[in-house]
Amino acid sequence: MPTLSLPVELNSLQQQDLYYANVRKIIYMGLGPLGCAPRTVWENSNSTAEINGGKCIDWINEMIIEYNAIVSSSVVDMGMELRDAQIIFCDVYKGMMDIINNPRRYGFENVHSACCGIGRYGGMVGCVSKEVACEEPSTHVWWDFYNPTKAVNTLLAHSIWFGQPLFDICLPISIQQLTSM
Repeated sequence: MPTLSLPVELNSLQQQDLYYANVRKIIYMGLGPLGCAPRTVWENSNSTAEINGGKCIDWINEMIIEYNAIVSSSVVDMGMELRDAQIIFCDVYKGMMDIINNPRRYGFENVHSACCGIGRYGGMVGCVSKEVACEEPSTHVWWDFYNPTKAVNTLLAHSIWFGQPLFDICLPISIQQLTSM
């Protein structure tokens, strides 16, 4: 597995610049599970056999988890340094993986294939026209190569704002709580 290196100092400098510009509420969004995206799964399979049966590519998601952990830790550290600032981190990876691992709970049926794409998992050729799109996008997690469907984005947005139905995506508080402070 490749090693991930993130210039945390640069991230901290950007936060400090925002702070000195009198910004007191900052929201960081983590990365989603790119190792589960149709294009990534297609690129990591071959024509005769499917890797993991079309499931997520672990080594890619492990890098996403590491990146999100580094950013989250930086947010916590900066929050302690800049006491009158409210800085939160929203873990989109965590929310999307809950959807992917429990699709029926959230009304999804297809967690691996793009709604709009051609080839294995809809990951070979992108969404070239509405004619290649699936009939029920709300049952798919992925719209195209890398982007979630409107249904997933709506679920994530509600969870990020209200703190539910996908719990604890944003920490230490939800965006709704942040805006009311």
